[in-house]
Amino acid sequence: MDASPSTEPAPADVLGAAGVGVPFRCGPREVTYADALESLALRGAWSAVVEEVGGREAALLAAEGRARSALDAGIPALEQALRRRLRLTSADDYVVWLGRWALTVDACRDHLRRQSVEPMTAGDAPAVALRAHVVIEGVLDDAVRRLAQDAALAGADSGSTTWLADVVAAAEAARREDPVPSAVADLVAEHLVDWTRVDATVVVAADDDVAHELLLCVREQHTPLLAVAHGAGLAPTELAATLDDVEDWLEPALVGAEPGALLGPLAHPSGRAVVELIARTVPDENDEVVRRRAREELLERRAAVAMSQTIRWSAGA
Repeated sequence: MDASPSTEPAPADVLGAAGVGVPFRCGPREVTYADALESLALRGAWSAVVEEVGGREAALLAAEGRARSALDAGIPALEQALRRRLRLTSADDYVVWLGRWALTVDACRDHLRRQSVEPMTAGDAPAVALRAHVVIEGVLDDAVRRLAQDAALAGADSGSTTWLADVVAAAEAARREDPVPSAVADLVAEHLVDWTRVDATVVVAADDDVAHELLLCVREQHTPLLAVAHGAGLAPTELAATLDDVEDWLEPALVGAEPGALLGPLAHPSGRAVVELIARTVPDENDEVVRRRAREELLERRAAVAMSQTIRWSAGA
């Protein structure tokens, strides 16, 4: 007999009694944790969560023998890391926090095991597994923040029986709006330095002597650092990023550098670094990537202003 197809758990049911908790109010309306998960479904994002958890559950059930033993051996360290991330210093605090979401220590450990395996073809996703995933992995927190933003942007009638659907639809429309060109130009000018794109070759040497030798070879042979590094048996990294995404040890050296500059030796966590700046591109408001980034930041600012006027967070949310 063919197995009957599994039914995707409804997001509003996953949290159980904890779903009626109120992380924030939008005007007079109390918005619940269940609303936040339901908004995921309305935005088409819930199925991916269910699929991931179901796939990990299937992989965990398939693990046997040594594989299962290895998973179990890694749980204490993963559990300690989780408690540090959540700032739950005592075992009692840990149990209380889990209990708030109707989770047990064993359910949490099963979640950590699921997170340690690669998902298989999606299987069934038990409600407790979904609950553990959305709570522990931050899916619920992200959904709450996104819904608060959407509610502020939408300005929907808080008394409407279709409030949640109205909010999601109106916020999606707001997110698709093109910003005023002058606002984009002003923001790009504001980020002229940190949104500048740099392309560079980075080589990490064991010590200053090796780093100086690399610099000497590049200058005397008029050969790119990339080729010199390969010839010396070193592994160069080709960097392509905006300055605000460059690692802290490198960013100050690149801020004032011009294309063709050789930098180093620079202090690096793994030794001494030599860097050749290949190209430097200032942000252009007509570039689609820059425009998209500007649009996202302008939307974030607009949402922050609207949230300050309409959203009231609950204590501990």
